[in-house]
Amino acid sequence: MEYAHSKGIKRYDLSLLTDQTIITMLCMLKAEPSYPRRLSQLIGIKESHISVKLKKLERAGFVGSKWVKIITREGYKNVKQYYFKSDKLVITFSPEGVEVKAIGAEYEKLDITIPSYKSEIPKITSFVGRNTELDFLKNTAGVKVLWGIAGIGKTTLAAKFISELEHVPVFWHEIKQVDSLSYLITKLAIFFSLQGRKTLLNLVNRGVRDRRALMDTAIGEMRISNAIFVLDDFHRCMDGGISELLQGMARHGVNSIVISRQRVPLQGSKDLKVEGLSNEESAELMKMQGKEPSQDVIARAQGHPLLISLAMQTSSKTNSYVRDAILENLDEAELSMLVPISVFRGRISLQAVQAVTNQAKIGAVIKFIMSMERLGVIAESGNEFELHPLVRDAVYGILQYPGELHVLAGNFYYKRGNSGDKLEALFHFIMGKDYEMAIEVLSQYASFIDEGYGEVLVNVIGHLPAINSSRLAAWLLLAEGSARRLLSMGMDASRELLGEAVKSADESGDKRAKALALNGLGIIYKELGEVEMARKYYLEAKKIKGLHSLVVSRTLYNIAEAELEIGNLKSAMHGMEKSMNIDIKYHDLRGYYVSRLNIDYIRFLLGQFETAINDLTDVAEKLEKLGLKSLLGYCYLHMAYTIIGMDGSLSEALNFLNLALDQYALSGFRYMQVYTLAEAIIIKAKIKNIKDAEADVKKLEGMVDGIEDKDVLGNVELARAVLLMASGKLLEAEIHLNNSSKLFSRDWVSGMRVKAWGGLLESLKGDKDASKQILVGVQNQLAEKGCNAMADRFKKCTYELTGSWEGMCKFLM
Repeated sequence: MEYAHSKGIKRYDLSLLTDQTIITMLCMLKAEPSYPRRLSQLIGIKESHISVKLKKLERAGFVGSKWVKIITREGYKNVKQYYFKSDKLVITFSPEGVEVKAIGAEYEKLDITIPSYKSEIPKITSFVGRNTELDFLKNTAGVKVLWGIAGIGKTTLAAKFISELEHVPVFWHEIKQVDSLSYLITKLAIFFSLQGRKTLLNLVNRGVRDRRALMDTAIGEMRISNAIFVLDDFHRCMDGGISELLQGMARHGVNSIVISRQRVPLQGSKDLKVEGLSNEESAELMKMQGKEPSQDVIARAQGHPLLISLAMQTSSKTNSYVRDAILENLDEAELSMLVPISVFRGRISLQAVQAVTNQAKIGAVIKFIMSMERLGVIAESGNEFELHPLVRDAVYGILQYPGELHVLAGNFYYKRGNSGDKLEALFHFIMGKDYEMAIEVLSQYASFIDEGYGEVLVNVIGHLPAINSSRLAAWLLLAEGSARRLLSMGMDASRELLGEAVKSADESGDKRAKALALNGLGIIYKELGEVEMARKYYLEAKKIKGLHSLVVSRTLYNIAEAELEIGNLKSAMHGMEKSMNIDIKYHDLRGYYVSRLNIDYIRFLLGQFETAINDLTDVAEKLEKLGLKSLLGYCYLHMAYTIIGMDGSLSEALNFLNLALDQYALSGFRYMQVYTLAEAIIIKAKIKNIKDAEADVKKLEGMVDGIEDKDVLGNVELARAVLLMASGKLLEAEIHLNNSSKLFSRDWVSGMRVKAWGGLLESLKGDKDASKQILVGVQNQLAEKGCNAMADRFKKCTYELTGSWEGMCKFLM
């Protein structure tokens, strides 16, 4: 600080205005009145200390106070609210700094200047890899969110990206708990003033307190600026006003980067989870820091740059270093908490600590966390904290009987009820050898996958030690095999896992696991187009005696789905209705909605469009509340089909397909993303939106790798054929149409669809007779199956063979 010469002013008053905390409080109070608890939360010091400083300021005449009633989480409360007295102090912000002047007869002269807010970009000491992440930052407009665990390299990544920009002003602000909206607005105002724009600065200096006016002005300045705005450590943000400002930035597409340890849900933003470095990049980082690559360090650090550096500093003696340098200096109370929490992985809540420490009091837990944070053992992460991985390894090695603690941790996570916590509970139950509870968790594998936790499930199973229980092994194999199938992680691997699950279930006598594994094998063969082989596995599962009704229901459903593939619609509907009735009786909501969605699909095929769309609308609302993402995706897909069947708006159908794509992306169902994107291409081709359709085809090229489901691949080939037909490339279209026909050779419903498009292709080639013959044949086969409404659509198509593309294709699905 710089202090102007002062005569006559009381030393006591001068000392007040040399206190950085007091200046911060005065700046906040200039923006808006506040009360001690609120200021304490923003500034990050004790409320009692805030109150003392406020009383001193009030005695000096710099602030006033009054009692007001405010609404809090506990209801209405009377609080003593303090406000800035502009007749005693003048605070002015400028590019040079914050100027504080005392006025009035009792103050002869006081003029203090605090240096301006700085915007410093962190220096990069070492950087490797991250090409994909840098491309994301370069090629993504608007707000970009980088999120991931502490020390993973988010800030370094952003700094590297900015260092490569030329002639671009950068506003970089590291969020602290002390920060308020008024502080950030002030810093932005000074930044803009340095660029020659002083609109926001003038509002601040005039004492404008209207948050909306300040935020709108700030966002307006951002939009016309050629600068890039960076908000680092956003997970520390405690002021809702800053969050509101950020949402406005996202809504208006402000060029900015948000860095956080947690995912920031912002409408209009694009986010990227920053993961660890590859093994090769980890080795390169070690060389860059003057160390020989160590496979042990690379394996333990798992691509985490900060852990790599720490592990290199302590070499192979990391554990002994941690014990000597940290544990030896802890008292008994601290050790009694640190040792038990070493059973946890990742972020830990206060309640989790209580669960493994005989319900320690929250006050003691908080004191422990603060103490460990100062030592660098624990890093804060919102309302939770993280134990340093290398410290965790060292402390966990002290435990002689970790099993009991793992079971306590498992019970804690399982009682929380959500899928992510249940999967964490699975890890702890298995580590604690509570296999019955582990199987209870694994029996819910289908719901985990639907809710987008399939990859997490596979990851948890992959990190488990060897299992000596054949029954538990059966359930682990069943869950992993099912997840890998649905996440397109290799059909052969899934088939092998489910085959091993059948063997382990036989060995342990677990009929339920065996039946579910047989059903899983049947589904794989159905997706490979071998329907008869699929039926063989379903019927084998059906023969097993003494099964719970819900397992019987799954088998009935799968048999019914096979009937649907070969065109036995009435039989398929009957089987699905039986399955649905069992599911609702035993409260299996997932199974119930799977059957209900497919019944609506059969209604669509039979032309019962109104009934189907009404039911699907009701189902969509319920699935959204339940959080079953993949099923909601299926629901939106079926709604798109039904709208087309009703001769509804293709743009509306396309909207539902986009909603389906969003749900599949959230659940990780890549194969259904591909299938649905192919449907979107067909619609875009029908309305001659060739450019967008071609862009989607390019997307598909990077998504089909590893997908073996013939239904999906057949639909991709059909989409390519239809697009080529719309573009006039008939010879190429015929090749893809033939490929689609081969892939759908055992799927009656899709086969009819491909034949119909083949009929249209003949018309485009000039052979109207061949075209009509094909379309009439499709029409007759549909009528035989009871699909009269669909048959009528193809009949109408035959009347349009000499018309425009839109006229010819609008009746084809």
